[in-house]
Amino acid sequence: MLRLLALTLVVAAPASAQFAILPYGGYDLEVESPLVGVALEVGVPIPLPVDIAIRPSAEFVVPKEFVMRDRIFNEEVLQANLDVVASFGVTALRPYIGAGLSYTATELDTADDDAVEGDQDSASSGIGANVLAGVTYGTGLIAPFAQVRASAGDRTAVAVMGGLRIGF
Repeated sequence: MLRLLALTLVVAAPASAQFAILPYGGYDLEVESPLVGVALEVGVPIPLPVDIAIRPSAEFVVPKEFVMRDRIFNEEVLQANLDVVASFGVTALRPYIGAGLSYTATELDTADDDAVEGDQDSASSGIGANVLAGVTYGTGLIAPFAQVRASAGDRTAVAVMGGLRIGF
């Protein structure tokens, strides 16, 4: 029995153990600003009816300028994620769902030149949870994808993203 399990994992590994880089862009609905990021997808060679992958990613939300108490501020957001993703289907249209953890660092900077004494920049960071859903189209080495991700924790946000899955 143990030999059969080992043989199954070895035979399944080349088909399931895939690597991909996923550069993407999108829009953070909480900050109301564009974002850019990159993910690395590593397939997990487990004989299941769905493809399982680990997907670490990092993204930067383009700073947004806003006014508060007659002062101008920039809000910068950097988020790192570690998600587990399950892909379904064997056709060109492959939906997926996932969940994981996020680490978010947010910085609020005074943006105006005539800052008054007492104005202070602030920074915060925290750990949260992600859920995501998306779809990849195509079966080749390069395939476009689109996804929606909701994050909750120190910072609650929803982001829509699209990019390319470049497999190797």
